Amino acid sequence: MATPIDVARVETTIGYHCRDTGLITQALRAPSKLQNKESGTIVQLDDGNRKLAQLGHKVLELVLMDQWYRAGSDRGILDVPSLWYMDHTLIGTENIQDTIHKLAKGEYLASIAKRRGLDTCIACCERQGDSNPSPKTLKLAVTAVVAAVWLDSDKNLDAVSKVVEQLRIVTFSDV
Repeated sequence: MATPIDVARVETTIGYHCRDTGLITQALRAPSKLQNKESGTIVQLDDGNRKLAQLGHKVLELVLMDQWYRAGSDRGILDVPSLWYMDHTLIGTENIQDTIHKLAKGEYLASIAKRRGLDTCIACCERQGDSNPSPKTLKLAVTAVVAAVWLDSDKNLDAVSKVVEQLRIVTFSDV
């Protein structure tokens, strides 16, 4: 389970303090599955932050679409010369849906989690032990944190947008 220190570090990192810190605690709980080694049957299954992460993925897409819309770009096209993403990979002028898909993708969000130090706050399952969280676990944590803020702020899009900007997920106001 994420410690109160982990929750406080995440709140400082995202620039948002939750009324219900249980949401951030849940966002930092990695899914786990324990199997009986002899029979291969699942003995314990904990979905961890998966449900919260699914919500967060859609909220993140909504935030990015809202920022794109407010930036005044043409319908369906990101009309900037280029947008840097991930490890200096260039996204050229392309369909807005493709751009948002790339920005909400696992590897990119995993790199955000590492750069912002969220990887050290995630409560991994016993099977993973002290090993580094996988890229999928990191992506789930980032999107779950976005959902936690969405729910805690009573679905305040501006509050979530500020968190997305604080995490330095590339936004259309950056270009």
